[in-house]
Amino acid sequence: MARVQRNMHRNFEMYQNFIVNHPNYNGIPYNTDKNNHPVWLAPAKSAIGSSRIDWLDSKRSELNIPAEDGWRAKTALAVHPTKEKPCQVCGRVLSLRYVYPNHGFIKKMEKKGYTLDYLEDIRNRLKQEKEASNMEFFGALSKVLGTPLSINDDLSLLIDTVIAVGSAKKYLGPGAMSNFPDRLDGFHSYNRCCRGTQDKGRSKSNLNRYGQDRRAYENWSDGNWKAADRLMREFNKHNVSADHIGPISLGFRHDPHFQPMTIAEQTTKNNRMTFSDVQKLIEYEKKHGDVISWHSKYAWNQLKNTIMNDEDAKEASTLLRKNMHFILTVLANIYEGCENGEEFLYHKILANQIIYAYADYEFEGFDPETGEYKKMTMIQKGRKEYDNNAKRYVRKAFEALENYTSKENRWYHNFLPHYKRELLSIHSLIDNHEFEQAFSQLQHLFETHAKHFCNLPK
Repeated sequence: MARVQRNMHRNFEMYQNFIVNHPNYNGIPYNTDKNNHPVWLAPAKSAIGSSRIDWLDSKRSELNIPAEDGWRAKTALAVHPTKEKPCQVCGRVLSLRYVYPNHGFIKKMEKKGYTLDYLEDIRNRLKQEKEASNMEFFGALSKVLGTPLSINDDLSLLIDTVIAVGSAKKYLGPGAMSNFPDRLDGFHSYNRCCRGTQDKGRSKSNLNRYGQDRRAYENWSDGNWKAADRLMREFNKHNVSADHIGPISLGFRHDPHFQPMTIAEQTTKNNRMTFSDVQKLIEYEKKHGDVISWHSKYAWNQLKNTIMNDEDAKEASTLLRKNMHFILTVLANIYEGCENGEEFLYHKILANQIIYAYADYEFEGFDPETGEYKKMTMIQKGRKEYDNNAKRYVRKAFEALENYTSKENRWYHNFLPHYKRELLSIHSLIDNHEFEQAFSQLQHLFETHAKHFCNLPK
């Protein structure tokens, strides 16, 4: 489908010239049109897009930003000179930080008797309420966010806490979403003021179809993701955070099995396991089966019985995360390097996951104190939106792999030469459509790597 041409607001034209001439962007690759204006767009797979990624990675190194998930967005924001930008459509200037109330936050505050504006910087609202000494507002805010009343005495602490907790709970969003390298400055051209009408993929009807945890497809995880996403909604309804006992980013499954946590607790936990988490996972595994995805089970089996305390659990979490990076790098290598790589990955991995797109789930007897429920009912449906949801799952999974194909991405590429022979064999099998044998060798590769990597000195 051809890209819709939109008028460009004068403010945005001035902004483009400001950005390309700012010293923060010295050396960033871009083309110019016949009028010598900067060509803002560049797909990640294009020569310009690839060069922009290299440029941003050099900035990441200069700024000492870790090469971990989300580094592009973090680096693009760090590089940006003003941390705000005008909308391409209407010219309205909004912040690039997570300071604007999302609809879920607005609804919860409305139930408490307070109205928040979708385009109002929450920092300004907090300052206004503080100046008015409106303690009732802060009491309502504390109940919604689960933050202590004591922080309301210190405006700076209050703002920092509200932004941290609100961002973690997805109650706050930025004025424009990250989009590097597609946009030269690293952010969508239309801001949240116009995105719902200009970006058809972000229309309310489309967004209502999804509501899934993106980490499931970003990490190519196993599990009934549709049921898990629906159960997470039950947690959210009760203002409780659904914690994956085994984090998806470490290779664990996205299944309807969570433990309740406060936002503060989950933010502190991040993507690390405690000794208690490991014990719960082992116990659940004995009773119900797999807790971790097929590609990461080899590392988990190497580690789980060696974990005796929280420090061991922390070290195991680090190893599992690094192992997960290796796995995604290998899958990306197959996706990018094999003629039939996309077909192989679809039929041998993704096809097993998209079946969950064609059903929905309801939960009865949900207990927010324990995260348990009495009954899960599957509702079989065949509406077109579920077909679209399945296609989106596949598209997003492959887009996630694209983040691992460029040479800047993580030291895990250094491991690939150690397995050159195995990778060449897998490539050859895939290119000859011998998918079953290729998948068997891929499993063996992940098992071999896990045995070596997880026995490295800690």
